[in-house]
Amino acid sequence: MGNSWKKWVLSHLVIIFVIVALFAAMAGYTYYINSQGFTVNVDETSDYSITLDRTKQWSEGYHGYVYGMQYDVNVGNHTNGDIYEWKVDLKLVEGCHVDSYWNGEVTFENDILTLVPMDYNEDIAAGGQETFGFILYSDSLDNVLEKMITVYMHMEIQDIPLYWMTWICVGIILVVDITMLINAFRTRALRNKQKEYLSIINQSLLTFANMIDAKDPYTKGHSQRVAVYSREIAKRMGIGVEERQKLYYIAMLHDIGKIGIDDSILKKKGKLTPDERQEIEAHVRIGGDILKDFNAIPGIEEGARYHHEHYDGNGYVYGLKGEEIPLYARIICIADAFDAMSSARCYRPKLSPDKIIQELKDCAGTQFDPAIVPYMLDMIAEKKAPVELDEKQLYHDLDMEKL
Repeated sequence: MGNSWKKWVLSHLVIIFVIVALFAAMAGYTYYINSQGFTVNVDETSDYSITLDRTKQWSEGYHGYVYGMQYDVNVGNHTNGDIYEWKVDLKLVEGCHVDSYWNGEVTFENDILTLVPMDYNEDIAAGGQETFGFILYSDSLDNVLEKMITVYMHMEIQDIPLYWMTWICVGIILVVDITMLINAFRTRALRNKQKEYLSIINQSLLTFANMIDAKDPYTKGHSQRVAVYSREIAKRMGIGVEERQKLYYIAMLHDIGKIGIDDSILKKKGKLTPDERQEIEAHVRIGGDILKDFNAIPGIEEGARYHHEHYDGNGYVYGLKGEEIPLYARIICIADAFDAMSSARCYRPKLSPDKIIQELKDCAGTQFDPAIVPYMLDMIAEKKAPVELDEKQLYHDLDMEKL
């Protein structure tokens, strides 16, 4: 046992060193990208666009040119990252004259018009655009020969695919360790040893749950709170201690599929498009697929896969209804919805207690199992929900005898 423990510690020290090195490398790469500007020809890339609309045109004799015209220019950012301190260079035909401009500072030398944005429009968000304009005098209507843009990027370390791949690897290692600990857990007869390993499992699952919630700062602590509510509901339903603890673990990982959902959709403040909604709904299928071989906790796949099924069959993505939906998934469905309503999200503030209670009553028999809703209502009336758990209290409450 001593040698095995030493090997385990040594191997995990190596793993930790590699993970720290990876995160350091990604942080360095992010810093480098954010500090380096680069210039691209927009006709050779789909990441950025510069479109010119000639909104006005007139015959011009006063200034010695054939034409006068007004151009509105849209600069588009089609990447997943914000850009800042950008500038646009437009190579114009020989002999043009720029008379006035707006929404930026313009210089015109050697037939190249250069636009530098103002303080209020120097950042262009991912998928966004900014507009500026200018008055041009020319003897030609076809004036723009080349369009270039120089940008600096706002890259976050989370925008690097390797970041989430690394976390997934960490999660796999945690799952393997948890499985090994659970198997060892079953072979020990002494309760104190059992509690020792349970503490490690709890902390590992908490770390994994925090990883999931880190995808969206508005859902921090969501997985833990859903687990607390689910176990309390199970307790009130007369479900045994060991089954309640198993449900707690299942609820902790119910949203694991969100690891596979793009951040821009999870954090979107506005209304989702049908395609975006379909993608975010896919997190239940992704979660079920991730956990399908995790047999150490029976039912953990069903918790992730079916917690958005509705009692009347109108949920997603499998269309189960009534008792076709596993019991634990029906419990998590109510706990998950309550925490969503009682928490602020990027697209709305948290709901009032009266509004939440009315929603639970109105959705009994449609979204929720009507036999379970009263337990959630009792928890609200008894101030058992919502809960505010700091990290220290949360670890304390994970003991099997506490909830």
